[in-house]
Amino acid sequence: MTILRTTLVALGVLFLAFAARAGEAKHEGFNELSVDEVADLIAKRDIDIFDNNAYDDWKAGHVPTAKWVSFKDVKEADLPKDRSRKVVFYCHDRK
Repeated sequence: MTILRTTLVALGVLFLAFAARAGEAKHEGFNELSVDEVADLIAKRDIDIFDNNAYDDWKAGHVPTAKWVSFKDVKEADLPKDRSRKVVFYCHDRK
């Protein structure tokens, strides 16, 4: 039950992050994914997800399969070797 709850909370956070960005300008080369699309890609194991929140926040709960990486220190070695894979970076705003 805890895993399901954590998953639902994490997907809710992801949805809010996408909703907050809906009014912002789009950047060339980047696409938006819906929560359902991300969940489908997780199920198919066809995505790499990176959580850029504080490490303690990541430990407290994160999107399933998300790896923690410091937003200030992302290295090429952190990224998938297969450059055709979809990657998602997410964080929350503490304001």
